[in-house]
Amino acid sequence: MDSAKRAWTILSEHKNLSMNDDINIFSVVRNNLMNQEGYSPYCGNDIARNEINGCDNPRTVFNGEQFVCPHCNWISQFPKEFILMYKEKWGLVKKIN
Repeated sequence: MDSAKRAWTILSEHKNLSMNDDINIFSVVRNNLMNQEGYSPYCGNDIARNEINGCDNPRTVFNGEQFVCPHCNWISQFPKEFILMYKEKWGLVKKIN
């Protein structure tokens, strides 16, 4: 069983879920990522934009592994298992023939 399916199986056993169910992943951002297709979190850089290396905290872009800020290159730190569930949920897992 691949990692995404294993992570989903573990979660679903505890929550009695299927892949199409809305799920609560223990935070507002994770809930939004798993229940709102196309959602992306805001940049998490906490340095003000008028400071060196600061940012105005726009929405991030998913690069296939994490969410990245297009302005300051901040990268999210979601656990690998969560990212695998996210990719599986929205059909972003590459199929190998």
